[in-house]
Amino acid sequence: MSNKIYRGLLLAFSLPVTIGIISNLLTIHSWQLSIMMIAFLCGYYLWLRPYFWRISSHLTNQQVRMVIYATFAFILVVQIGILIVLPATVYHDPFRVLYQAQLISHGDRSWSEITYFWRYSNNVAITWFLSRWLIVTNACHLSVYWSVHLLNLILLDGFLALIVYAVYQCSQQQLPILIVLMLISCSAVSYTYFLQVFYTDLPLLLAVLLDWLTFLFWRRLSTAQRWWASGGLVVLNLSAQMIKSNLIIIGIALLLTCCFNPTASKKYRQPIIAILIGLCLATPTNWVLNANINFQDNARYQFPLLHWFNMGYNSQTAGRYSHRDARILRRLPSKQARQQYLQHHFPQRLRRLGGLGIIRLWFQKIAILFDVQSLPRAYTGGFQQIPRSYSRWQRGFHLWGQWSNQLALLLILSLALQQIWTTAWNRHYQHTWLEIFTIIAAGGFLLFHTLVWETENRYGQVIILLLGGYLLLHLPQPPKPATTVGTPAMLVTIGVLLLCLTPQILTRATKPATMVVTAQRSQLSHQYHFKTPEFPGQTRFSQTLLMNHAVNKLWVLAPKRANAEVDLLDSGGQIRRLVLQKKTWVYRGFLPAGQYKLVIKAHHPHQRMRIVVTDGLNYRLALQPLFINGQAKPYYSLIYAAHYSQ
Repeated sequence: MSNKIYRGLLLAFSLPVTIGIISNLLTIHSWQLSIMMIAFLCGYYLWLRPYFWRISSHLTNQQVRMVIYATFAFILVVQIGILIVLPATVYHDPFRVLYQAQLISHGDRSWSEITYFWRYSNNVAITWFLSRWLIVTNACHLSVYWSVHLLNLILLDGFLALIVYAVYQCSQQQLPILIVLMLISCSAVSYTYFLQVFYTDLPLLLAVLLDWLTFLFWRRLSTAQRWWASGGLVVLNLSAQMIKSNLIIIGIALLLTCCFNPTASKKYRQPIIAILIGLCLATPTNWVLNANINFQDNARYQFPLLHWFNMGYNSQTAGRYSHRDARILRRLPSKQARQQYLQHHFPQRLRRLGGLGIIRLWFQKIAILFDVQSLPRAYTGGFQQIPRSYSRWQRGFHLWGQWSNQLALLLILSLALQQIWTTAWNRHYQHTWLEIFTIIAAGGFLLFHTLVWETENRYGQVIILLLGGYLLLHLPQPPKPATTVGTPAMLVTIGVLLLCLTPQILTRATKPATMVVTAQRSQLSHQYHFKTPEFPGQTRFSQTLLMNHAVNKLWVLAPKRANAEVDLLDSGGQIRRLVLQKKTWVYRGFLPAGQYKLVIKAHHPHQRMRIVVTDGLNYRLALQPLFINGQAKPYYSLIYAAHYSQ
């Protein structure tokens, strides 16, 4: 590839990176916080970076290794503490995957309880992989809760360890290692979504990272190690492609890189072929897997591929997943009818957007890909039960989850933009094969979710990972000494930071606008034709709710044509009746902290009663069991949530 083409790619890629920086500064809730973010970046470049470079230069390799071990020990302790004290209620796709994986692990290969997998057959593979893991942990008598989170710990901490290892091996200075350790230990990424929810995103990130590191260290490997690594790449990419089909972008990026730079590609011929073989084998392996686990596609419930293109250009959702679009298709009787509808509707949607509207939507989708504010809450409906001492600090933890991710992302994006511009304007710069591949792969994921597919902030994590890899290939030279920046700059930076932080520090003990006090949101969902169980009219349900904070709204999910009444009993015997409103029984009113009991009984004892109950199989959904006619069901639960709103 000529330098002109490579520089052109860099300049083109600088646009979405700039959009990511601006969107993260402008989506913050107040101008004070925007200034704080800008002050942090200025302080990092003007003072913190040179100062810590000077301090870190005196550290020995042994001291750095001790810091690495201490950091990972700290991360692991905090992670285990979160899993013990703050179990989250997981819902939507990850729960349905876990539910079906439990069935398969116990020999039940029926897929007809819900229509979810007929509609989204791409999640069959991850369900099977999870079921294999559960078989192993069941043999060790480990609970399903800890089985899943042990897997999350292995994948997440292994992912973080690989990042630190790569920086440690490539850096000639200690500062980059310390910065990475600071980011992974202080960022909410290490303690929230990837820790609490097992789904397809982390396996994709791990596969991309391992592919990239293989190319990075390929020349260091012996002949035997290269053959072992090639075999591992085949298995890795085969498995990851089955789990997350957009890994194919890596294969396309490899082919494009080979076309642009065929001479340098010969040095990586073996890993390239191994990755492509793994990706190509994924489809036939999926066919074999489906036959083995008795899964058959059902065209009656399938969505056409055009559905995701259509959602990607829904301006009302800014290209995100659209429940309205999905609901319209669910009402159509067959896949062919859905295809005909989309072939008529999708061009109309594009015409309504117009050229400027489409470009505006692309900008919005790029901003979403670089949005990390809501990532900690992905697929979780709050904690099962917040501790009493936690409630007063929940706002602080919530804001930390947003700010830490944004600060880390802004730092990565600003460093990447600086390096991109430095390289793009250097006419004599000699790029490497891995640089080309990294930029093409990152651009491929970006273009796919911007121009073609629907968009979620989870999808942008792989782009951020590849940008981090690009930075690793351009580790900076030692900056100017801190004394050249001057004490005034240091004082101004610290002063601005403190000025902007003061209002937030003063309100750190206040409650958020809406706080989930206790919740259980896991369900198989009626939209996937889950049949609401029926019980004799004499059946009595009860479940204890321990609220460690005051509540002013409580709801319980109700079935269609509900014929039951729900009462809330407090410890003093007072009864409060929940009112049926559309799909939920709701109580609006102040409830002080304490222990309560939900009691459900039929309007008429002689009529059968329909109640939405989730069976977690061997997965504990709530801290308190559901009682049916006085008999405890530890893995059953109602679907409910209790909120406190200011």
